[in-house]
Amino acid sequence: MYEDRADAFDRLKTALRDAFGGDSPSAFIFVDELDRCRPDYAVSYLETIKHVFDIHGLVFVLAIDYSHLESSSKSLFGAGLVFPEYFRKFVQRTFELPKIEEIGYQKLAEACVDHFLDIIGKRSCAMEIKGIAARSKELIAGFKMTPRQIQEVFRIIGHALSGPEEKRGKLAWSAGAATILMGVLKIASPNLYKSIGLGSREHATVGREIQKAVQEHHHAYWWFRIYLSGALGRQSSNDEAEKALKELGFLKANAIFDDQELLGEFDRNWGWFGHTESTRLKAVYNFIETATRLEISIN
Repeated sequence: MYEDRADAFDRLKTALRDAFGGDSPSAFIFVDELDRCRPDYAVSYLETIKHVFDIHGLVFVLAIDYSHLESSSKSLFGAGLVFPEYFRKFVQRTFELPKIEEIGYQKLAEACVDHFLDIIGKRSCAMEIKGIAARSKELIAGFKMTPRQIQEVFRIIGHALSGPEEKRGKLAWSAGAATILMGVLKIASPNLYKSIGLGSREHATVGREIQKAVQEHHHAYWWFRIYLSGALGRQSSNDEAEKALKELGFLKANAIFDDQELLGEFDRNWGWFGHTESTRLKAVYNFIETATRLEISIN
């Protein structure tokens, strides 16, 4: 049995050399997401590439998450494995893909808006799509989301903002912006998203997460007011909003709080989304979670 296996292996290597061997690369094999495979399979795959397909002229290109593959290998061989040396047995050249730049996030957002939000003849977006890409880009860039995460965000937003053709682009913009915010948080910060939906969050905690993600002070302030206008009812908005705004530095400690000046425009542009002011974000959350259609106010 051993001799038969060894002979078969030799014949396979000979066939591969005849087909692909040479001084220059004649074939490239691209392998994606190896790190997502079962640990024993991922390591076995690397071993096979090394021992079976190690043919000059045959090139494997592996797209991997290095840290995930390291964890897989250590789960098999123990925590003491010196992974860089082990990995070097299989891979001769490595390079790291560059981080997505701001212009890249903008292009991704624009492509996703076209693909998921507003498709003539197939899907109508109840929110005016002009500006959605730019606004959402602030959040997805701030949370450093991956392309796969960004696609999932826009799938959520696309479903939540879909509406009949006759109401295309007529959704009150505060409701639309809050839907974008909640869609991003569902993927980028699931615990925060859930706490907002269940009403168990501290307003300043939400604000700090927004500030961390959106570096531009003015833009972070805009998103936080969208949040406040959807999270607070009229009876509680003065005290709670003032406290949160001052704690976060959006309002000076000695400044006079004027809820109409700071939140009035955002509040008015919710239309009748949800049942009361304090359930607006809960309504967005429930809609995303249950995939049921809400009767939303169209101005």
